[in-house]
Amino acid sequence: NCGFCDRRFREHVALSSSSFLPQTFNRSGFTWQSEVGAFSKGGEVNQNFYKSYAAYIPSCSSDLFLGVCDDDQADESGPKFCGKTIAKAAIRNLLPEMNHYGAAQIILVGGAGIMTYISELAEMLPATAAVSAVCDGCAIQILDQSNVGDSDCSDSDSCAPETTLSQGVPLWRTDLPSSC
Repeated sequence: NCGFCDRRFREHVALSSSSFLPQTFNRSGFTWQSEVGAFSKGGEVNQNFYKSYAAYIPSCSSDLFLGVCDDDQADESGPKFCGKTIAKAAIRNLLPEMNHYGAAQIILVGGAGIMTYISELAEMLPATAAVSAVCDGCAIQILDQSNVGDSDCSDSDSCAPETTLSQGVPLWRTDLPSSC
C-alpha cells in the first residue's frame, strides 16, 4: 500500500525529497553548538573526530536507505525510494577526495538500513583504508505497545515495525539479507 507514502510525500516534502536542499551544506563546526555534534571541529566537543573530514548525507528517501532506483523508473510519477542508490552514489562522489588525500581510516555511520549492506559500501572504498562502521539508532524498541494495532494495520502508525518493514521491502525494490 503506497497510500501512506503518497500522503507523506504531499504533506511533508522535506521528509520525502531532496529537491528543497542546497547543493552543498556548509557547517564550519568551530563553535560550541549542540546541533553540530559529531561534525564539530572543536576538540573539546568532539574529541574523537574533530580532525576528521565528514560528509553528511541527509535522509530524505523514506526507506531506511534501502531502496534501489534504476533508469526504468525515470518516467514513473509518485514517490521513488532510492536510499541505497543514494548511499552508493555518495561513496562514488567522495572517492576522488579519499584517494587524493590518502584516507587511511574511514568510518561509515548509518542506520539499520545502511548496516544491511555495509560490506558492499566497504568494498567500494580504497583498499588501503581501514574501514569500520558505526550503527546509529539500530536498536528499535516499542516502548508503548498500546498504540500498536493488531493485524489490521491501515497505516504505518498503527502497525508494528516488523510489519511495516516487510511491507516496505517490495515497495522500495530492495532485497534484505536472509539474516534480517
